[in-house]
Amino acid sequence: MTDPKHDDQANWTQGPVKLYFNRDDERFIVRKYHPALGWTINFGHPAGGVALIGLVLAVPLLLTLAKVLHG
Repeated sequence: MTDPKHDDQANWTQGPVKLYFNRDDERFIVRKYHPALGWTINFGHPAGGVALIGLVLAVPLLLTLAKVLHG
């Protein structure tokens, strides 16, 4: 099964870390660049930016919470 939006190289960032960014694709979750590796976020989707900010903020928040709870 082919997916023209997914397979278009213009929708993926260059370099070793491939991020999917396509404002014309209504999907929030898409297969990773290498589909066997799972799923990723469409950072061109309106919720993609919110998800990115949430992921970035979650790590320090969880580390701080763990430090507070476990001394």
